[in-house]
Amino acid sequence: MSEADALKGLREKIDELDHRIVELLNARARIVVDIGKVKQQSGTPVYAPDREKVVLERIRSANQAVGGPLPNSCLEAIYRELMSGSFALEKPLRISFLGPQGSYSHLASVKKFGSSVEHVAVVDIDSVFDEVSRGHANLGLVPIENSTSGGVIETMDAFLEHRAVTIVAEVVLAIHHHLLANCPPEEVKIIYSKPEALDQCRRWMTATMPNAAKMAVKTAKINMLPRLVSTGQYNLDTGGGTTSNWTVGVGIAYNLFDGSHDKAVYQSARAEQTIAEQEAVQLAKDIAAQVQEAYLNLTSAQERIAAAQLSAQASQQNLDVQQERYKEGLATPLDLLNAETDLATAQNTAIGACYDYYTAKAQLDYAIGQ
Repeated sequence: MSEADALKGLREKIDELDHRIVELLNARARIVVDIGKVKQQSGTPVYAPDREKVVLERIRSANQAVGGPLPNSCLEAIYRELMSGSFALEKPLRISFLGPQGSYSHLASVKKFGSSVEHVAVVDIDSVFDEVSRGHANLGLVPIENSTSGGVIETMDAFLEHRAVTIVAEVVLAIHHHLLANCPPEEVKIIYSKPEALDQCRRWMTATMPNAAKMAVKTAKINMLPRLVSTGQYNLDTGGGTTSNWTVGVGIAYNLFDGSHDKAVYQSARAEQTIAEQEAVQLAKDIAAQVQEAYLNLTSAQERIAAAQLSAQASQQNLDVQQERYKEGLATPLDLLNAETDLATAQNTAIGACYDYYTAKAQLDYAIGQ
């Protein structure tokens, strides 16, 4: 059997399996529609996180029972999209998330609910809660905690303000930040980002961009300081009297809930900044030592090249003399051999000195950044 015939037979089997899969998926979808009707009659929410967990666990167990070869992650992704389509059949779901599109909240929303539902971006975390509270969105997705700096304060505050909004599920997402600038990295002075992103990248910024890291330290310090709040009121008696009164109030507001967090951020940033400055000083000393060592090796190699060249010239002159004496019968073959050996030794010494010179020059260029 030729290769083309073998491939044709295997592809026909795949086509047959695909047809059966489509039939089964649509049979499943018809049952989903019936489930949606039941939920609408009873007022049951379309999204059921417990059921989602059961389905995914059952898929993983079934995959293990049949022996693969597809990995669990592949089947989970397929079934998440399948469940996303099921949501749309039961009742179109509207998911509000912290925008814009392409943000980590958006990626987490798609990962959790699939791409068949409607994902709506809003400008801040509190707006996500507003959308859910007012019924404009069925569900909302917000960042609540990260492994670097702990809980997201804005989300915690929103839960306190919107008591009716509760947590129904969670999604874990790996975060990989990228720095975008229109100039070389060494020219970056200020890095603008959310406080959580700055916290997550603070060590890297301190090590690679100390100036930008210092600006982040100042921002954290400003957030930690108390704020001055003033109020004023003026009342005029319009009933025929001549009296009027006014009041002025001045107070200091301090964010007790967030103050310890900002203080910790500031102290951590200051400590890392100090470490970075110490490392920069040590690095400068190391570079200076490397430059000095390479320069000394370079000058030493230059001196040895000059000496080796003089030695080679002298050895060549001695060889010429011995050759003339040998022709006249005044020198022995041993004298001639010794002269040739001295010349070869001097030439090899000159070659070694040249090698040391170029090696030292390369080290010096590397040490000074060329």
